[in-house]
Amino acid sequence: MKSPIAAVLLLLFISFTPAIFGQDLNKPSCVKTSYQPQIDSMKSLLGSQGFYLLREASMTMESAYAMPVVMSLAEGSNYYVVFIGDPGSAVYEISMTDQEERQVFYKKQEAGNVIHYNYQPRQSENHMLKPLQVNKYKLNGLCGFVMLFKKVS
Repeated sequence: MKSPIAAVLLLLFISFTPAIFGQDLNKPSCVKTSYQPQIDSMKSLLGSQGFYLLREASMTMESAYAMPVVMSLAEGSNYYVVFIGDPGSAVYEISMTDQEERQVFYKKQEAGNVIHYNYQPRQSENHMLKPLQVNKYKLNGLCGFVMLFKKVS
C-alpha cells in the first residue's frame, strides 16, 4: 500500500464486511454436537439402503410451533424423510401435506427425538413438511434438523 490511510481503510472494510452483508460468521450452527451421531447414523443407514441425500437443513424452532419446509417431489420416486428434534423436548410431531393441502403423513411421538418415514408421491408437486416439537423448559431456540433422501434407481 502506498498510503497508511488506505491500509487502515482496507483493514476496517475487511473487519466490518460480515456486518455490511448481514452475516454473522461467528454464529454457531443450530446443530449441536450431540445430534451429529444421529445425523451421521441416518445418513449411513439410508446410504446403505440405496438412498442419497438430496437436502438437509438445520433450523431454530420455537416450542409448540410448526416450522414449514416446502419440498418439490417427483411422482414415482421413493423418498425418505428424517426429522431430528431437540433431545430435551417432550413431544415430537411431523405432518406432510400435498399441494392441495391434503395431509399425506402424520406422526406424533413422546419418546425418541427422531421421526423418519418412507414416502412415494402420487404426482409431481410441492409438498409441505411441518415438524413441531414441544419443550416446556426451553420455549425458543430449539434445534431441529431435516433431511430428505431419494432412492437411487
